Amino acid sequence: MPPPSGTPWSLITVATGTLRPWLDQWTATRTEAAEAQLADLIDDVLFEYEITELHMGFYDEHDASAELLSWLLTDARDRADDARLDEPYLLEHHWATNIS
Repeated sequence: MPPPSGTPWSLITVATGTLRPWLDQWTATRTEAAEAQLADLIDDVLFEYEITELHMGFYDEHDASAELLSWLLTDARDRADDARLDEPYLLEHHWATNIS
């Protein structure tokens, strides 16, 4: 499930083919609201220590799971106080996805 501003974020992501510019903006935004939304996002996309499938667009045509997981485990990791991000399955999945 995308963050609360999901519809515009989803449509822009599908149009550009990437989440990265929007994630980079979030990384640069260090406000209380941004931190609260990050915690909400983690709750939305992590279920039982696994990342859920995150698809965006009218027809779920953009699979954003790997891109989002990579961002959570690298750029946003120092801001996210959530033990689920240390789960070995997520780390293995992240490294396997980024090697291939």
